[in-house]
Amino acid sequence: MAIRSVWLYMKYHIHSRRHILILLGIIPALLSLGGCFTYHRASGEASAPATITSLTPLTPDAWPSFDTAPLEPLVETPKVLERNHIESVDDLPSYWTDTSDEWIEIMRNFHTDDLLISHLDEHGLIRVWKNRQRDSLNRVPGATDWKPTDFDRNASYLTGPVALWEKESERIEFEMTGKRPRASLRSSIYGLKPTGIEEQWQLNHGLELAIPEFVPDDPAGLIIHITGLMETKYEEALTNRLKAHGYAAAYIESDIFLDGPNAHARRVRSAQRNQRREELREERADEDPYNLPEGVYRVYTKAENKAYRVFIREIDKQVDEELPALENGFQIYPDTDLEELGRVIAKIVDDKIAEHAYAAEAIVWASDERFPALADKPIVVLGYSAGSLVAPGVVARLKAVYPDRPIRLILVGSGGDLLTISTQSTFGYGILRLTPKAGPEPTDEQIETLKAAYLSATRLDPLVLMPTIRDVPVLHLYASKDTIVPAIAAKMLNNAHGHVDRLKHFGNHGTLFYFAQTQAGRVRSWLRDQDTN
Repeated sequence: MAIRSVWLYMKYHIHSRRHILILLGIIPALLSLGGCFTYHRASGEASAPATITSLTPLTPDAWPSFDTAPLEPLVETPKVLERNHIESVDDLPSYWTDTSDEWIEIMRNFHTDDLLISHLDEHGLIRVWKNRQRDSLNRVPGATDWKPTDFDRNASYLTGPVALWEKESERIEFEMTGKRPRASLRSSIYGLKPTGIEEQWQLNHGLELAIPEFVPDDPAGLIIHITGLMETKYEEALTNRLKAHGYAAAYIESDIFLDGPNAHARRVRSAQRNQRREELREERADEDPYNLPEGVYRVYTKAENKAYRVFIREIDKQVDEELPALENGFQIYPDTDLEELGRVIAKIVDDKIAEHAYAAEAIVWASDERFPALADKPIVVLGYSAGSLVAPGVVARLKAVYPDRPIRLILVGSGGDLLTISTQSTFGYGILRLTPKAGPEPTDEQIETLKAAYLSATRLDPLVLMPTIRDVPVLHLYASKDTIVPAIAAKMLNNAHGHVDRLKHFGNHGTLFYFAQTQAGRVRSWLRDQDTN
């Protein structure tokens, strides 16, 4: 369609140099709208930075060891996980017209899961459950076609450090505010009462996963789909096309937020700031234009809205002066020890990537356990954006654990290294915030020194790992105009591996995601080629 549009424009509108210039300006946009991809077969030699060549091949000591002692009590997670319940008919909302025993039972099962697996390996705890929600809703007239908007999260993976971190965070939150995690909105809508089982057994902690619910009799393999930071429906389209060709699919909801050295101190300070903000609002209640007697409601005037904004800004300014917000600890100052900071960031990055890799290892184990037909079948690791940054680590781990099993890697919008991405990404502050809120911008020399220190210390950054998986077939879909995961980082990643097949999209990060589904046929053909080689 895009090519036809260009041809029609040329036929009827090219009459001058000005029109030619206009055409040259709109051709890229038209090609992008058409989902233009060009395929480039792997060629050339690998060219990883000199700082990382000495780390090839990956050795067992590259993988961090996590203490599993905090997880041992959680192995005893109850077989029935009733996340919400109804105590009696009196608890139901007034708009409920059906209070029959059958209906009450349906709603009682609405948020109830049956635990299938609770397994503690040497790195963490995987728990797999079957959700009764779909079966319950399918018994409700008019809801037989119910389908989740994204993948069904029916498993989780939790490591010891994450379990302790989350517990400490909740303790700080409760100590500072006196509040527990809030019940879901859905609970209040349906008249369900939270049981607290999620907090008690830390079911809402760690990485959220999905294990296949069923597989074909002779599956083509197992896809491990690692989502982007903000999962989109366009990711599902490609995976669903591959499922139609006989693949079973598992999922990992990526989490690459990096908690700096000041993580808990920042949480305490944040709670203090919120508490002080409320105190100031109470002290100055007579100045608050929105302060109305209880039970009185009315529409505020434009002048009142303006006055309220001024009032809030004054309070926020006072809070900032009394309790300045703390930074995460990654910031570069003129006197920062860049070698030490590089090592700190490398340790945090490696732990985060390892967490995803161990989760993928547990997924394969649990999937094989439930569905023996998957054993020894090819594994396809499919990573999107943020998920693609941990995908090489997942592949490296699975290669070590399953050396005889075919493994393929498909990346969508990936790159390396993480510091290059963070300092050049237009997505907020990228993965790390290196610039102080109040202080000079880091110099180019400081950034380069930090990168060198980081690359010499990290073992699991995607740029470092690519040379270690050169025997794994890789297909990379990336965008030439990407600024979220900068295109230069994509090229660096491809070069570090040296044998990456590429589908290059003439567009940006967003259009890449949108049009990736149009390449399902090519992706399938690529996978078929790997199976026959």
